[in-house]
Amino acid sequence: MAMIKCPECGRDISSKAVSCPGCGTPISPRSPSQLFKSPGTAAVLSFLIPGLGQIYNGQIGVGIFAGALTIVMYLACLMFLSFDIPNYGGLIFGILGVFMHIFCISDAYKTATKMNESANAAPVVERVVPAVEQHPIDATIQEYESWKQSQGK
Repeated sequence: MAMIKCPECGRDISSKAVSCPGCGTPISPRSPSQLFKSPGTAAVLSFLIPGLGQIYNGQIGVGIFAGALTIVMYLACLMFLSFDIPNYGGLIFGILGVFMHIFCISDAYKTATKMNESANAAPVVERVVPAVEQHPIDATIQEYESWKQSQGK
């Protein structure tokens, strides 16, 4: 069972929960387009443009950073290779750029796979339990009294 954060209170809750047991905030189900991300598409996008696979997976900051870093390494490689002076700067930046590019492809593929694994479980409709019924000590006296009356006690 995958755990997600409640958007309201930040508490760890089941990804199958209909609402947060702590604050009662309803958890909206994700649409099918949000559930499935093709690992192949993510990998190909990162192959074509480093970081684009991460952006496809919803990791916009990671994609922009990784893509920019890879492109900077490739540009530094070209800059060093354009000098007539023999040096290893071009080779070093070229190798680092290739490693970063391979990392982008691999990370995009693995992230899409993990997203699909966590989303494959069909949502189970759980009974919405008011926070007062689960944690009467945390509730205010007024909430507890209204809960007690609704239970017929």
